[in-house]
Amino acid sequence: MAQVVFSSWEGKVIDNRSGEAAEDASLKLKLPEGYLDKGKVGAFMGWDGVVVMEKDTDVVAMAAEYMKRVQEKYCCGKCTPGKRATKVLQDTLARIVAGKGKEQDLQTMEDLTSLLEQCKCTLCMTSAVPVFHTLKYFRDDYLAYIGGARTVQPAKSYVEKLTAPCMDKCPAHIDIPAYIEEIKERRFDEALSTIRRNMPIPAVCGRVCPHPCEKACRRALVDEPVSIMVLKRVPADHEWMHHHQPPMQPKPSTGKKIIVVGAGPAGLTCAYYLALEGHKVKIIDMLSEPGGTVAVGIPDYRMPRHLLQREADIIKALGVEIEYGVKLGRDVSLKQLKEQYDAIFLGTGAFKSKPMGVEGEDQGYDGFSTGGIHYLRAVALGEPIVTPKRVIVATRPLTVSVSLCEKVPKSPFWFTAEPARRCPPSLTRLTMRKRRTSSSSFCAIRRGWLRRTTRSLVLRSSRWSWVSRTPRVDVVLSRSPAAST
Repeated sequence: MAQVVFSSWEGKVIDNRSGEAAEDASLKLKLPEGYLDKGKVGAFMGWDGVVVMEKDTDVVAMAAEYMKRVQEKYCCGKCTPGKRATKVLQDTLARIVAGKGKEQDLQTMEDLTSLLEQCKCTLCMTSAVPVFHTLKYFRDDYLAYIGGARTVQPAKSYVEKLTAPCMDKCPAHIDIPAYIEEIKERRFDEALSTIRRNMPIPAVCGRVCPHPCEKACRRALVDEPVSIMVLKRVPADHEWMHHHQPPMQPKPSTGKKIIVVGAGPAGLTCAYYLALEGHKVKIIDMLSEPGGTVAVGIPDYRMPRHLLQREADIIKALGVEIEYGVKLGRDVSLKQLKEQYDAIFLGTGAFKSKPMGVEGEDQGYDGFSTGGIHYLRAVALGEPIVTPKRVIVATRPLTVSVSLCEKVPKSPFWFTAEPARRCPPSLTRLTMRKRRTSSSSFCAIRRGWLRRTTRSLVLRSSRWSWVSRTPRVDVVLSRSPAAST
């Protein structure tokens, strides 16, 4: 584990310059002790600050080299604030490192903060953050350069890596800024190639991805995050709607045979990249269609299955064989696969619902279902389902509710849990609804509290109030954090 001498990452200052270095466990970072074959890492700079691991690191020289590369390689120059501010920082830092700086140069750099706030994007704005941190926390080093008491002590090498907060949060590390720029310029084929470089099923991830990238989007500093997930869908749908053929071609055959267990997102992704490398790949799956939980755990209105099938067909076109209805341990053993193939990838998935954590759930009480994932899977596969007329659903997504409404079209009423402001810890607010008629566009509501300790319903009113409901979905579902156990 790397040792930290100083860190200003995410605004949290850790300063051990006067004592022993501390481990990086207190930082939300995984710091490598070495980087590729470049040797031991002494320090790094990024959009959220600077981290120093070696006491003898020349932070001023590093800041000068960092800003030089930002300005010359990555500043697009499309807006005056970013182009001008980064150029001034580059020239000023170079002058200080050369021993020609003046003390007022430090104030000049600090005054650029207001100019950078006017940038059209946040690349230049956030790239200057670590430089300003060095001005604040390593000011004595700058003054030593200006006073002639210090000369340059460059590192063995400086290594840069272009990334962004959104790319860093993306599990596949897709070049998000690149494909957004390509979509803006209507270069949809290039945008799709950029996405597929790291992730081969854009039509799927453009619809059901949890998109952690948007939580890290720097555009939120200006107004709101970019709709990164939806934009990923654009080039994929453009290719599908215009009947374009994907351009990928596999490399010459290597003669290696690989078996992939599971045709879910992991298995399809593995098969895609292995096929491109020229390997002979076969996928087996216990279901009758590709996609795994994406196919049988997400309803069609969120993830159309014909688009999921198209993604699998694109992978099959690379020479991948897919055999359905084959279950590992039932139809074939792991020992048999090891004898027949050079390598095995296991992507069996996780067909298990998250427990609610309430009394009786795992003790055989009547009335508990097997879980939302199992219910949705049964719906997707057309299996027979016995659903009582009165149902309580305690979950956050609307996925189960829509499937439930379709299966219980004439249910007289049911309970649904809602989040409640100022909700007492022992209570969960409930909404009891019933339909005026089976085809009515209105439903009745009575609100109350479910006391968790006694499982008794406390109604706030004995009246029914008629309200408009949305088509198909007339249940409001979620789970109050205060009501969880």
